[in-house]
Amino acid sequence: MKKIVRNLLLAGLLLVGVASGAQVQRAAAATTIGAFGYDQNNGTTLNDGEADLDHSGADTWNYNGGDAEHFTAYNRDGVTVQPAASVKKSVKETSTQGLFDVSLAIRGNSQVVNTPVDIAIVMDYSSTMKGDKQATAIAGVNDFIDGLAPYFAKGEVRLAIVSYNREVQSTGFHTGTGAKAAIDAFLKAPGLTATSGTFMQAGLLRGQQLLQDDRAAGNARTCVLIHVGDGKANRAYTMNERGATVPGVNIVASSAYPDTPLANYPTGTILPLIASYISSGESKSPKELIEGTTPEIVQNTMGTILDVRDHSGFETYSIGVQPEKQGDYLDRNIAAKPDRYREIDENLSDLSEALDSISAQIDDTIPNGTVVDPMGSGLLLASDFSQPNGSWSLTGQVKNASGNWVAESNQLLTDSVAVSAANGQIKMTGIELGANEQLTLTYQVRIDTETNDFKPETWLLTNGRTTLDPTSEGQEQFDFPIPSVKAPGVKLSLIKLWQDQNNHLGQRPDQVQVHLTRGVTTAQTAWTTSAPLTLTAADQWQKTISQVSLTDGTDVYLPKFNNHGEDFVYSMTEATKLPDYQTSVQTKGNTITLTNTQAAKDKDKDKDDHDTDDDQELTSDGKRPGQAGKLPQAGESQMPANLLVSGVLLLALVIWGIVSLIRHKRK
Repeated sequence: MKKIVRNLLLAGLLLVGVASGAQVQRAAAATTIGAFGYDQNNGTTLNDGEADLDHSGADTWNYNGGDAEHFTAYNRDGVTVQPAASVKKSVKETSTQGLFDVSLAIRGNSQVVNTPVDIAIVMDYSSTMKGDKQATAIAGVNDFIDGLAPYFAKGEVRLAIVSYNREVQSTGFHTGTGAKAAIDAFLKAPGLTATSGTFMQAGLLRGQQLLQDDRAAGNARTCVLIHVGDGKANRAYTMNERGATVPGVNIVASSAYPDTPLANYPTGTILPLIASYISSGESKSPKELIEGTTPEIVQNTMGTILDVRDHSGFETYSIGVQPEKQGDYLDRNIAAKPDRYREIDENLSDLSEALDSISAQIDDTIPNGTVVDPMGSGLLLASDFSQPNGSWSLTGQVKNASGNWVAESNQLLTDSVAVSAANGQIKMTGIELGANEQLTLTYQVRIDTETNDFKPETWLLTNGRTTLDPTSEGQEQFDFPIPSVKAPGVKLSLIKLWQDQNNHLGQRPDQVQVHLTRGVTTAQTAWTTSAPLTLTAADQWQKTISQVSLTDGTDVYLPKFNNHGEDFVYSMTEATKLPDYQTSVQTKGNTITLTNTQAAKDKDKDKDDHDTDDDQELTSDGKRPGQAGKLPQAGESQMPANLLVSGVLLLALVIWGIVSLIRHKRK
């Protein structure tokens, strides 16, 4: 009894030790990618995920079924807000085995804005704005107001318009529900007509003065200046030699207008300098940019641009209306950052979208987002983003008044987004999302079953670390949870059959070597023929395999299908051709049967032939010396005649004996 108890205790301790070891192994196998932990015990799966058999298929593993979102907090002026963005990623099987749809969804939110916010739009109303351009500009500004309507309604955002041509006109700051009507009336006023002359510097100075005065009065905490124009300045103020200057740093070069930046640019003005259009007489020499009378317009205007951009404390944006030469140079440098500059066509048809982009940067938590999404190990990108081919889609969704997500009707969320792929990495740029806005990219990946590293029933992460940078400035990154996928392998039964009348000629070997082959492969480097495998009589000429070796010694698993989802066709071939045997192969399911059939021969004739050829004598049982009798092997299909006759005689004797015994007992 004591021995039994002791053995039970030892068994219990052993089980505890095994369980503890399993826990240690599990902890050691965990890994972290970005903000998420993954379990590597059976491939790689998300710790918080689950196989989604009902929705995504048995070969997928999603973050809580792909329905939950990953929320990321953000901080603005010491206030933590949930969430800046919500991101999720999920995977779903398609009707083609080994092919999966990966969906990447992003939702934005509204920023905590330092209210109240003053916005001054400085618009070029020179002769280039005549006709339909003026109407398009008015419509674009009204769309901009609509985009910020909640803030106008609360009085948190105020807007002023500055128009310039030869002269400068402006409104005060408007807010509330009446802001749109007041601004619309100003832009349509009879006195505001497009005339010759482009006094950009005066327009910028007026916008600067409006913002400075309102901030000094305590009416604004955040000031935004937006310039809209082609940059063809043909007027500038003469500068006071004793006036202030600004350093010529952070100059954005223009490919259309070569420039050697000055060490300093003047900002102190005296009187207007009237000059002809700079494009008519500008020099190609960078030095003459600052020496001639006409290039002074660029120099003096740049002084004001840099002063407003870098030293006023304003957030500056620029929309270039098909600028040329020095216009491109001036327009680009108004924007405080390269991503705050947008170029539109000369008809201003893109003005509404450009202003909407600026609205996003003021209001949205994802003003200029970038997503980087590399492929996971063992996965192949199956979508070509260079052309629409049905293998990928980019859609925008908005939340309606009922709180339901519906497809957007105007494609504003998708128009600004560029999707590309290179070197196994997907990249999305130009993402602009605020509250109640969502963007979804869906594309396809394949499991690379033809690589030598493929392992069946093992989870693979669909992607490497996938991140969203809301501003594309590298200041903060949000991690997507990465789902996993897997693919099955096969077990093959290899059988060798002999059709040789139970080896009555004694030519059957004790073992043979065969090659396993497969087709059709799609990758040029994929293996098609294995190294030789051995089938033996001792194993009844059968073998079950799920792995084979290649000629270079590499061991590989047997996948069910190739990289296009087509089932592999496995077969066998003889490694060494057997004389006097013909070979045939039959595959049924996962069973491959290779049959060796010996041509029918007369045994006595064969004996005579061998006597003639080899002068060998036969033993009394009709065999050559040294030839041992063999038992039937697996796959034999013929029974020798003498064995059949002996069996019949034996059966008759047994029956006769039983009958005789019964008769004897009756007597």
